[in-house]
Amino acid sequence: MRIKSICVKLIAIGVAILMLNTPLLHSFASESTQTNTIGVSQWAIDEVNMASLYEIGYEGMYSNLKSDITNDELVNLAVNLYIKLNDNMDSEELVFKFQNKIITDTWKKEHDPQGLSTRKDVIEVLYNILKETVPDADGKDSVNYLLEAKILRGRGNRGLDLNSHCNREELLVMAKRAYEFVLRKTNRASKGYFYKIHGGKSDVYLLGSIHMADISIYPLEEKIEDAFNKADYIAVEADVSNLEDTTKYIQQKALFYDGTTIDKVLTPETFELYKEQVEQYGFEPEVYNVLKPWYAAMLLQNLSLQQYDYEAGLGIDLYFLLKSKNKKIIEIEGVKFQIDLLDNFSPEIQEMFLLDILLSIQNNDEGQSQSTEVMQYMLEVWRQGSEEELEKLVAVEGSEYYSEFSQLFWIQRNKNMTKRIVEYLKDNNKKTYFVIVGAGHLVGNSGVVKELLDQGYTVSQ
Repeated sequence: MRIKSICVKLIAIGVAILMLNTPLLHSFASESTQTNTIGVSQWAIDEVNMASLYEIGYEGMYSNLKSDITNDELVNLAVNLYIKLNDNMDSEELVFKFQNKIITDTWKKEHDPQGLSTRKDVIEVLYNILKETVPDADGKDSVNYLLEAKILRGRGNRGLDLNSHCNREELLVMAKRAYEFVLRKTNRASKGYFYKIHGGKSDVYLLGSIHMADISIYPLEEKIEDAFNKADYIAVEADVSNLEDTTKYIQQKALFYDGTTIDKVLTPETFELYKEQVEQYGFEPEVYNVLKPWYAAMLLQNLSLQQYDYEAGLGIDLYFLLKSKNKKIIEIEGVKFQIDLLDNFSPEIQEMFLLDILLSIQNNDEGQSQSTEVMQYMLEVWRQGSEEELEKLVAVEGSEYYSEFSQLFWIQRNKNMTKRIVEYLKDNNKKTYFVIVGAGHLVGNSGVVKELLDQGYTVSQ
């Protein structure tokens, strides 16, 4: 097999994944995080996608999205939404409450199952769900309450248009908004590592990212979304919107082109462990032998995590990049810098890196890998926004190779990130910056937050 065809196969496998515990962003949203948006109104695409990820609705509802919904379809979606919002309740109790308080006998008598639902019908059903799940919702005017909650919006110059039929697209969007509203009102939204930096001429918000995740970290707290919405600039470690250039540069750096093979740069013990693991994913020797150790480590880790529904497309970076259509995107480092950083590590560090990954992705007696356990814990820590627990996760101790790795990967980069953030703070134009960097770069004695405090800025979480 020629090297060019090897590259094509590698990129096809690797391009849809994102690095975890490294900042290498060499993908856009993976296909599995996107629902079929053919025929969806432009304004609804992002929200319909999120509804699909939250698994709101039921099988078949995401086709023919412009078709009007029946009362039966509305009831089916309402049941599903109510169950999702009350996953800690007994199923029999849920069914009883749903039948008696949300879809009452009176409602059923007035609504033929095959009749078409109006926007007013949808509002009534969603409001009945909110009354049972949000403490302050009962006793309010349903229309005004949903308007204030930003669940209901108008139809352009047609106003609220309450007596017109509701289509699937609108129902999914309103149900998605209701789902997020309830989670936020009941303190179940993710807090993340989110800061406001005070003392500059421009407003700067700082969010610690997790580069690979699952749907459990969404929705985010509303204050995070609000800060993003009012930002003029979004600053990220690397902008991966130019997928073609990113892929080409990975292809140049991730493979050996000089006749070297990975078995020549690894110890026999590490290579045998690598060979055993990589062949489980169907790689042939002519492919896995030309991978450099740092890329092999990242590829294996991500393939391992994808088995448990962790997705690059659900990482915080990509979540906001995909929403940044009308914002100027600033790169703090850039893809080339990040790839070069990994590629320039000494052979010893690269082998250490690969060996750590190989050991971490091996399944224990319970069929779960250490890498997966760490990922689950990391997501929970991120949801809570616990700085103390995050510091424990990123603390690196050990040999001289770990010391060299920490200096290059964490400490120096933290200083560079701080320098760029200070530049934003000094912007005389008084713009608003929304800065996203890996959460691990924010905490600890050498973290960005401590660096900013040392320079006299006030940082509030």
